[in-house]
Order: sequence, then C-alpha cells, then structure tokens
Amino acid sequence: MKNDTNPRPFGVSTFRFLVSSTAIEKDPDARPFIEKNGHLTVWDDRGGRKFITYPCRYVLLPQHAWKRVCHGGRYEADKSDSNNNMVNAVAAFPESLAQPGPDDPNLKEVMLELYKDFQPEVRALMMLADKVMTWRLMDIPTLSTWSNAKATLIGDAAHPLLPYSAQGGAQAIEDAATLTVLLPRGTTPAEVAPRLRIYHSCREQRVNFIQEFSRSMGKSTPGKEVEPLMPYQEYNQIVFRHDAWAHAELALAWEENKARWALLKVVVIC
Repeated sequence: MKNDTNPRPFGVSTFRFLVSSTAIEKDPDARPFIEKNGHLTVWDDRGGRKFITYPCRYVLLPQHAWKRVCHGGRYEADKSDSNNNMVNAVAAFPESLAQPGPDDPNLKEVMLELYKDFQPEVRALMMLADKVMTWRLMDIPTLSTWSNAKATLIGDAAHPLLPYSAQGGAQAIEDAATLTVLLPRGTTPAEVAPRLRIYHSCREQRVNFIQEFSRSMGKSTPGKEVEPLMPYQEYNQIVFRHDAWAHAELALAWEENKARWALLKVVVIC
C-alpha cells in the first residue's frame, strides 16, 4: 500500500473518565445524568468544546461462576455481582485551548478549569471523577486500497474513524458481513483477490462518507461553528438503513453475471 499512513493530529484532544451511578445518585447536582436510563447526552458550546456521556455496564463474575459459564451453564448476575453501573464521560476540546499530556498529574484540575463556564451538572460530574485520562485525536488520510493479493484489512485498520460518528465498531461488523458473503465456504484461492476487489468497491464509498462526516462533526474551532456535512438525523437515516449483506450479494451477482449481461446487451442492440 503506497498511501501515507502516518497518523496526523486532528487538532482535538479529549479527557475521559468513568463515574459509578451510585456516586452520581448521591450527588443531586450530577443526578440528571442518570435520570433517563440508557440515554446518551451531548453538551456543545458551539465553539469546539463538547461533553458527552453515556451509560456503560460490565459484570465481574465471581470465581465460583466461571465453571458454570465455561460448561454451558446459565449464569445470571445478581445485584452483588453487578454493582458496576458506570457513566462514561468524554470531554473534547480544541488543542488551541490546551494541550495537556497523558502524564500530567493535574489532569482533573486542567479539565475543570477548561470547562469552568459549563453548566453546573457537567462540573458536578467532573468533580466525581477519580481518575482522568487524556487522548489526542489522530486522523489518517483515506487509503486507496485495503488489500494486497489475498490479505485484507477491515475496521479501523482499513478506514479509521474519529469518534464523532460512533461507527467504528459498526463499520467493522459491516466489513465482516460483506466478506462473509463474498468469501463463502468453497471459495478457491484464485477467487480470493478478485473478491477482495469487490469488497473494496462495496465498502469504499460508504465508509469514506462516514469518515468525512466524522471529520466535519469535529472541526469546530473556538468562536466559529463548522456545520457538518448534513443534519445528524439525515445522517442516521443513511447509516442505519443500510443492509451490508444484501449490498454485497448484489455486488457479487453483478460481477458474476456482468459478462453475460453485456453479451445480452450486444445481442439486443444488434
């Protein structure tokens, strides 16, 4: 692959932290973040700073449960096992405002200072953070190909996505579905490379669009709002109505029959 695949700074960094819903429940100022169960919340100052929260949950199985799980037994976590309801928080900001490093011992204080004019509930949630970490968002130019002979890339390795579209994992699943259609059991070694070219043609336009939408969503700068490629509601319609499996089936059928259809077209014209 001849593309320049070196990551480039996107100009935005993020603070990230987790807070337990138990801690939030005890703080009346932060409680709005858990009053609507299962909701994603986005705060945006229309100048580059964003604050995003959503619930996440993981279950730590007690040691006695592993044997039952591994042997196909059904395990249902009780309240004592799953007291790990968490809220994940992401604070994104232009690097023109601050450039904290991952080893900065005062990340929480830097975050609070950077968001000192945000709403009280946002700052209340930030105050509850035990550990704050920071990541610099990086971008990579669109690749012209994802495959070489019989090897290929999928997901973020092929088309890395900034977090603004929330589609990184979903697009990897669509890649896998496409490859499942194009490379079924019985595919011969000689068929693999041509099928991977179909895979790229199936997926390229869609993932490039999502990449560009993600970039447009994150390009706000202090004092200047940059409009995304399209309204988020319209974007969601495009994203969630797509059937990657059916699209791959049509693409494969076209490739397998286009010579026959071209011959039929010649006959009809003649």
